[in-house]
Amino acid sequence: MRPYLKQIPLVFALFFMALQAHAESPIRKGMKEIKIVSEDVLSSPNLESFQHNVLLFERLLDSASHEAYDGTPAEQYIYLDGMDELKQGMTEVHEAVAAKDVLAAKQAFKQLLNARHRYHHALGVSD
Repeated sequence: MRPYLKQIPLVFALFFMALQAHAESPIRKGMKEIKIVSEDVLSSPNLESFQHNVLLFERLLDSASHEAYDGTPAEQYIYLDGMDELKQGMTEVHEAVAAKDVLAAKQAFKQLLNARHRYHHALGVSD
């Protein structure tokens, strides 16, 4: 057997380890989805579309809030605190929707995005 053939399994193992190292964490993937849906919420042309996109946002937020943040215990606390603030902030969005005021609902949602930006800054991640 040729000596280089013995190294093929090692090369494949290293290749797959490199792929795994670059795989997105569940939180990073969820945050990308949340960002896209956030943009959809703000660009919603009517109340029905807005409500639909807000529902998607809340589902993603709920899912992300159950993920463990890959960092220090202090960072995990900041992450969970941010998730809680976003969930609580949805009350104002829902009140505006109940009043059928899309502009007020979008403004309330923008305030949530400001909170998101604050927590991203605290964790040293980009928006």
